[in-house]
Amino acid sequence: MHPLLRRQLQRAYDGQEPPDDPAFRKLLDLIEAAYAQADSEHELVGRSLRQVSDELLERNRQLTEELANLTEYEQALANSRTELQEVLTAIPDHVWLVGDNGEVLNPRPQLPSALSDALIEAGGVQAQAKKARIEGRIRLWEFELPSADGIKLYEGRCVPHGTRGCVVLVRDITELRDIQQQLNLSERMASVGVMAAGVAHEVNNPLTFVIANLDHAVQSLSKNTSPQILEEALEALREAKLGAQRVSDIVRDLRTLANPKTDARESCDINRAVDTALTMTANETRHRAEVVRRREDLPNLRAECSRIVQVFVNLLLNAAQAIEPGNAKDNRIEIATRQSGNWIEIEICDTGAGIESKDVKRLFDPFFSTKQGVGGLGLGLSICRKIIDEHGGQIRVTSVEGAGTCIIVQLPLSLAQPEPEAPAAPAAHAVERARVLIIDDEPDVGRAMRRGLSQLHDVTLAQTGAQGLRLLAEHAFDLVLCDLMMPEMSGMEVMRRIRADFPDHADRVVFMTGGAFSEAGSKFLAELEAGHLDKPFDQRELREFIAQQLARLGHRRIGG
Repeated sequence: MHPLLRRQLQRAYDGQEPPDDPAFRKLLDLIEAAYAQADSEHELVGRSLRQVSDELLERNRQLTEELANLTEYEQALANSRTELQEVLTAIPDHVWLVGDNGEVLNPRPQLPSALSDALIEAGGVQAQAKKARIEGRIRLWEFELPSADGIKLYEGRCVPHGTRGCVVLVRDITELRDIQQQLNLSERMASVGVMAAGVAHEVNNPLTFVIANLDHAVQSLSKNTSPQILEEALEALREAKLGAQRVSDIVRDLRTLANPKTDARESCDINRAVDTALTMTANETRHRAEVVRRREDLPNLRAECSRIVQVFVNLLLNAAQAIEPGNAKDNRIEIATRQSGNWIEIEICDTGAGIESKDVKRLFDPFFSTKQGVGGLGLGLSICRKIIDEHGGQIRVTSVEGAGTCIIVQLPLSLAQPEPEAPAAPAAHAVERARVLIIDDEPDVGRAMRRGLSQLHDVTLAQTGAQGLRLLAEHAFDLVLCDLMMPEMSGMEVMRRIRADFPDHADRVVFMTGGAFSEAGSKFLAELEAGHLDKPFDQRELREFIAQQLARLGHRRIGG
């Protein structure tokens, strides 16, 4: 009997046995069965509750662990955000996030908003971000922004961020560009240093017979005027003029190489540029190898000619320095220019020491050099590649150690300029006599010019800018020919004063120069509509220049 039922019967019958009635017994059996079923169900419920309790405890443990992990993750995220903010604060770049809708978000609000807004506007940040998203690639560009310290140069970089917009970084590269220009200048000066002895040699040779011939002519004419002596003197003078022309050509080539202008594309004769480089490096090459020149007729290219010459000078110096001096008859440096498909090719090959295969791929790395104990910064070929890249070209190198090296420079034919139509020959006409003021601080130059012009024009000389201005205050002149580089008062200052004090003479002032050795001087000459006269010049060139300028002015006299 179920213990609970027994206790209940004992309480009901005061501990006596219940009646032994079949019907009562049957009822007890049913009650006992119900108790047993209840016990079974209770046990089942208990087990279920225990299982649920265990599951709840396990879930609680998991939640507690997940909560701890979440707290750790939140802390790590907060740390990452702090570190990112510190990085953004530390880097010199300006950073923005540009959304698909063009909205610009500044992740560094502590920076001056005025500068940020100015950079966004000047750099066209939103437009650049849109282009980067459309192109699906990183976009680089440069722009300028005026500041209290002058014009600042900035570089922009836009990185597409999936479909969520772009990350834009802008950096001030003014100082970096200045350093690059200084390094470029240092490398150019290293090349000039190597050429200095050669240039001195090339100049001294013609100067020797110029001086000797002039001395002979002076002595001969002062002692005797017989026909034979006069003929010898004339021959000496003609040879002296040829020598002076050689010096003039060398100076012109030097001026081309040392041209301070940058980003000034002009019509460039590639064959002439190669010849200039050959002249500049002749002293380095002649004692090391036989120079063989092959050329084809080529169209002129629109290029920065002085920088193209710099490339050829560097390549020729490298070729020469790869060959030991003293055995020129057994070595060769070959230079060929040709048109190949859509390219103009300049090939320079030497029979020098060659380059190890492991070094060929590093030739164009900045500061890498295969020359031990030879001047330079190891920037020559790096600068060459940069110059050619900027012109849309390329450089290829092949070399065999112990056998020599070939370098091919390719410039795109798309830079070619159409051949200009030959100008019509000017009609012959008598030049009306004009009043010409010459301002030059070199009295010998002034007197030589007056001798050449005196039969055609009335020439007045001034040795300083101040003297020239005084003469302008006292007299009217049909043309003023002024030297650009003078002490005390430069030609640029003279022009400024004339525009202010004698405006009716301003369009009558033209310039001559032996070389503009400053960027300001070069810019000034480039902006002159009337052109200028380069020194040295002969009497024919001087007279033609004067005639052209008077024709430009219609030779209208001032003051009758």
